[in-house]
Amino acid sequence: VAFSGVVWERNAGDLPPEWRRISADAPLPREVLSGTSSVEHELESTTSAPMLGQLVELRRVLWVPIIGHHIIGHRILGGLILAGTRERQILLPRAKVERIAEELGLLLEIVEERRLARERQEDLTLWRHLQDLLREPADPKDLLRELAESCTGGKGGAGAVFALIGERSDAVPVNAPAAAGEVNRLVLCGQSGDSEWAHSLDRGLLENLWRQALETGRVC
Repeated sequence: VAFSGVVWERNAGDLPPEWRRISADAPLPREVLSGTSSVEHELESTTSAPMLGQLVELRRVLWVPIIGHHIIGHRILGGLILAGTRERQILLPRAKVERIAEELGLLLEIVEERRLARERQEDLTLWRHLQDLLREPADPKDLLRELAESCTGGKGGAGAVFALIGERSDAVPVNAPAAAGEVNRLVLCGQSGDSEWAHSLDRGLLENLWRQALETGRVC
């Protein structure tokens, strides 16, 4: 896990590019990663761990979690704020930084709620369209093609690179012995997105995957 963002430093020019990413492998306080509270440290007196990345030369740091409350009430760590100073005596503006974190958390909630609202509206639009198709004397494969299209690109797409809808076809191979079992084949009924993936259903990258799904009855 890595947090990417922007770094500001007073009276500084170009900052190292690696400073724009904070890795969770760094010595981040557990309270911050769990989103329970802010943590302020005097580095020299509280830790013997090596100083890495953004912590180099800092004497006092303040970690503040940015929490976005999920729509069902779960607390989700949406980001981090790290404020630091090279002077041990300087007090960091904890109340101000925590207020900024709260405002960012509210913005994250708004963005998430709008995204969910768009998804619900797109689902309703697709459902109404499919209902209209069911009322018409159309080929059922047209319906499957519409479902595949809803998974990729276009307005309301799920963002998949490709989508394939197949129907299992059981057939005994020609000239097979009587004891031979049925051979599963997948007949393509609907597809959208990158068409090259359709060729991998038979003796390709996807064959083992869909056969495993059929045999286990589980999502693979």
